[in-house]
Amino acid sequence: MVEESQVLQWLEHGEESTGRLVDLKWKITKSDGNFYLENEKLPFTIQLKFLEKETLEIKLDTNVETATMDSRDRLGTYRALLLLNSQITKVKFMLEGLGENVVARADLDLPTITKDELDKGLSLLLSSLYLMVRVLHLEEEFNQQIVERMTMLVKELQSQGKSEKEIIDYLVHGVGFKDDEARKIVSELIHGDLGANERLYG
Repeated sequence: MVEESQVLQWLEHGEESTGRLVDLKWKITKSDGNFYLENEKLPFTIQLKFLEKETLEIKLDTNVETATMDSRDRLGTYRALLLLNSQITKVKFMLEGLGENVVARADLDLPTITKDELDKGLSLLLSSLYLMVRVLHLEEEFNQQIVERMTMLVKELQSQGKSEKEIIDYLVHGVGFKDDEARKIVSELIHGDLGANERLYG
């Protein structure tokens, strides 16, 4: 069985040149039983919570507040997030806190987790956030950092000799995207086919 300390050790000993999220050098702090992961290359903090040695909960607060939006924008945001929830099988978007912030969450089976599975979980959140940024037109707010990291993920798979089909298969079977979403991501990042998600959700 994998212990909490082992998971934290995977995340503490990293390097900045890697294309794998799990191998980045994460700054880890603990507060109220939660662990917070930060890296200067990413515009957000990832929260880890170990639930009774059974589940590793990974959450990402986007800091996008919906409570202060006007009714029309709020409904449009909720609609887009519900559509994303129907497209992605292993992550869900939800609202939390007084500001009703948009939060992405993925749960992993802690007793059998491997380092590769943790990387897939982090990649899932990254990929989901990439879609959310596109759908809600938040590229400027995120300073393109999330798009750059998603590009690095796809390029890392390419550098391993994987074909476009294999990258799509990885996103579908390894990360949890539906086939059309995986194809859209690969099309955007490899061929520069921007706007596909806006046409679908806009």
